[in-house]
Amino acid sequence: MNGSEKGYRSEMQFGKELWMRFGVQPVKSSRDEDIKSHWDWKVQDFKYDVKSKAAIRRGEDSSQRYIWIEFTNVRGRKGWLFGEADALAFDRGKYWMIVNRQRLVDVLSSKLDWETIFETGSEKEPWKMYQRLNRQDGVMLVPVLTLLECEPQTWWKR
Repeated sequence: MNGSEKGYRSEMQFGKELWMRFGVQPVKSSRDEDIKSHWDWKVQDFKYDVKSKAAIRRGEDSSQRYIWIEFTNVRGRKGWLFGEADALAFDRGKYWMIVNRQRLVDVLSSKLDWETIFETGSEKEPWKMYQRLNRQDGVMLVPVLTLLECEPQTWWKR
């Protein structure tokens, strides 16, 4: 299963989770809202962006220890870290780790030097900016434990 399929599966699963938890049908973003505004689901004006587990390198199993953070997308525009979602829902297998998006920005700001952050690294190492060949994206590998500093909610999957 490729990354897009995993992402779609996580999004649909989270939509069902929202419906079960809140008892109302969540609103799915349009394709344009998903791409430009970076949110997947909305419940009572609260927006969630869903992040599936990802591998560190293509072809590997999904990482339990690290997550990718998108600062800029493949078109060179703001990535999901700076989108309109109120919360980020990270699929961790048996549970969801829900973090406030702005809180994650604040936590990362306390750890990163924004002046040098865009010095692109060539290796996929934690805390180094990475850009894919022929893309304008900027992504960083961050330990999952960093999310604990955001005081996440844990929702066990049903």
